[in-house]
Amino acid sequence: MDFKVGDKVSVIHESIIGVIERVENQLVTLIDSEGFKRSYRNTELTKRSDEEAYKLKRLSLEKDNLSKIKGVIKPPKSNLRKNEIDLHIEELVDYHGDMTNHEILMKQMSTCKQFIQRAIDSNQRRVVLIHGKGQGVLKTEIHTYLNKLSVYHELKIEYADAAYTEYGMGGATEVFIG
Repeated sequence: MDFKVGDKVSVIHESIIGVIERVENQLVTLIDSEGFKRSYRNTELTKRSDEEAYKLKRLSLEKDNLSKIKGVIKPPKSNLRKNEIDLHIEELVDYHGDMTNHEILMKQMSTCKQFIQRAIDSNQRRVVLIHGKGQGVLKTEIHTYLNKLSVYHELKIEYADAAYTEYGMGGATEVFIG
C-alpha cells in the first residue's frame, strides 16, 4: 500500500492510530494519538478515513473507561508465595490490548514499586520479582529503580537473577533488603 505524509493510519493487530509524518522506502514514521513517534513497515499499517479513525479512538477510550470502572487490577496468582510477584502485564490487568508499550511498562513499574515498598514496610528480607526474559526492558527498569532506592534512601539493597531452576534463565530478579 502506498502511504503519503498526512495519511491517517492504524497499526494492524494493535489499537494504535496516527498520522504519517515521514515515508522512507518501506519504513513509515507516524505520530500516534498520544503524540509519540513510532516507526513501522508499510505492511503493518492500513489507511483509515477520518470517521474510522474517530470510531477506533472512541472505542479505545470507552474500553479504557470501562476497564477503569470495573477495576482492571487482577488478584495475584494463588500459586505465588507471599514474597513473589509476577509482573507480566496479563497478570496485572484484565485487558491490555489498547495500552501502549510505555503504559504497560509504567503499570508494571508502579506495581513493582508498591510491592517493594510493602516488603520494606513489613521488614521482609527477600522478595522475588518475576519479569520474564523478553527484551530485558522491564528487567533493566527494575534494576535501575533498585539502584536508586539503595542510593537515595540509604537502604542496603542487593539483587541477582533468581534461581533459573525455579524461574527460568534471567526471568526473575531476587532482591535482598537489609
